[in-house]
Amino acid sequence: MTTDAGEMSLTVDELAARAGVTVRTVRFYGSKGLLPPPVIGPRRVGRYGARHLARLALIEELQRQGM
Repeated sequence: MTTDAGEMSLTVDELAARAGVTVRTVRFYGSKGLLPPPVIGPRRVGRYGARHLARLALIEELQRQGM
């Protein structure tokens, strides 16, 4: 899904699926401050964007490198 401005807008389920991780993992990284908080949209649903997806990819790569 995209917003009117053309930015990616994903729910936590969609973000986890695209990143290849679980929703629990996304929430864990968020609670540890490794992932920026989502933008809260209508009905208090958190919306994630491309920078969240890129951050998850970075975290996963750093883990593969042994950090």
